[in-house]
Amino acid sequence: MTRSQWQALAYLAQNEGIHQSGLADLLDAEPITLSRILDKLEACGLIERHPYPSDRRIRILRLAPAGRQKLMQARKLGEIARKEALTGLSEAEGLCLLETLKVLKFNLTEACGSSAERQKRASHG
Repeated sequence: MTRSQWQALAYLAQNEGIHQSGLADLLDAEPITLSRILDKLEACGLIERHPYPSDRRIRILRLAPAGRQKLMQARKLGEIARKEALTGLSEAEGLCLLETLKVLKFNLTEACGSSAERQKRASHG
């Protein structure tokens, strides 16, 4: 399972019944990219797509039972990997590291967004 597939499953588990474009927004992914990920997850029996009652163009997403099981397995493996990675750090040091990584991720995401916006303006200007 790829990181993007795992992430799609995790977000879907927290937002059961969401439509594809809503999930794409949550994941900050292009709808066509997410559609390909969902195609693979559906082919593996991990998710289900259901028609939206009033608009047949919209598909509602739900985790299949196999998707719930796969997500639980991935979380267990993630917990093992996290424990291995944080070996030798106190609980406080581990929490501090995770908070620092969150800040770094936010900063880089913002910088990438700002850079992309500058490039967009430069190409149109």
